[in-house]
Amino acid sequence: ISIQTAPNVPKEYIERCVKHLCSMSFDMRNKIRDMIIENMFVDGIPEYEIINKSCFDCITIYTPYGEEPAYSLGGEPDFEEEHGMAVMIRGDRILAVGYRCDIEYISPWNSEYETRYESRGGRV
Repeated sequence: ISIQTAPNVPKEYIERCVKHLCSMSFDMRNKIRDMIIENMFVDGIPEYEIINKSCFDCITIYTPYGEEPAYSLGGEPDFEEEHGMAVMIRGDRILAVGYRCDIEYISPWNSEYETRYESRGGRV
């Protein structure tokens, strides 16, 4: 997976985000899988194969406005070759799943997602 960052993102924060991704819990992976099923067209793909077939190839890390890791994962899944797919993560919450062009290039600290995050008590 390649790493893209906004200018001047501290090295320690980048490492925190990468560590968060690499140590993602089984429950978090299942939440991502469930949101992919809910938001993307994955008919015919067994649930246990969805994460592997997501083909994530990039983590995008924006300027942090807090301590928790926040980033987007982008990929070119077998089931969405035309538009790609992205998952926006902040802490242990999945803020959004959708087409790559709609998700990957928006900061998880964006006010729209901040409001959604806070209005649900830190739950999405």
